[in-house]
Amino acid sequence: MGTWGFGVEDDDFVADVVGVFKDQLKQGASVGAATESVLSSYANSAADADDGPLLWLAVAHCQWTYGTVAPAVLERVVRDIETGAGLDRWAGESPAVLQKRRQRLASFVEKIQRPNPKPSPIPKLVVRKPIFQRGDCLSVQMDDGTYTAAIVLASDHSRPEYGMNLIGVVDFASSAPPGEKVFRRHKWLRLTHHSWAGDLDVCWYLAHGFRPYTSRITAVGQTKPGRRDPSDSRTFCNWSHLGKQVALQREWDSST
Repeated sequence: MGTWGFGVEDDDFVADVVGVFKDQLKQGASVGAATESVLSSYANSAADADDGPLLWLAVAHCQWTYGTVAPAVLERVVRDIETGAGLDRWAGESPAVLQKRRQRLASFVEKIQRPNPKPSPIPKLVVRKPIFQRGDCLSVQMDDGTYTAAIVLASDHSRPEYGMNLIGVVDFASSAPPGEKVFRRHKWLRLTHHSWAGDLDVCWYLAHGFRPYTSRITAVGQTKPGRRDPSDSRTFCNWSHLGKQVALQREWDSST
């Protein structure tokens, strides 16, 4: 189902719509303008038997969160619930599951029929620039006090709130911080421990959450990523991950 509970917000599709709605507000749109933008963006979904009712539930949730649900939106949500629109997949689970979903929807409608007594403030855009620039050479102090090295392969600020860096870890471990020669070679760490099959330790790191690691992850120079160096990754990691694979690989190598 793409759901993890019986509530309106416990659904992947609803979460996506709410996210788009909030992004519009952060860009300065009014609640009304954000509503129009979301309905336009999800015009195809509105006609879907499953996603259509969820779309209107998401819009109603957003409008109520910031004040009052528009009459037309409330009318559509009430009609969908009364006719059972969007409940087929719940009915396919079990009568008990369907009943719980109906109960949560009834409670939701009862709530949104009145203005929100404590509407949330309109969210503001928080700009988070990437921490590092492409080519930055990073000295990374690991948990045991030793050091490894990493190179910033890309800097992405296409989404203002989610600036991020693509970082590749170098095959290096020492009791002293890395010097210039370490970065010049671009010898990437290849993971062969456990189920890894020679993959490189290359991940995206969001600017959000970096502050606790400022003392152990520092830029110590610049290099130029080459055409053969990694340029993307499907993996996103917390900053606490940076450098940990070095220790795991070294431990694996010493035991085999």
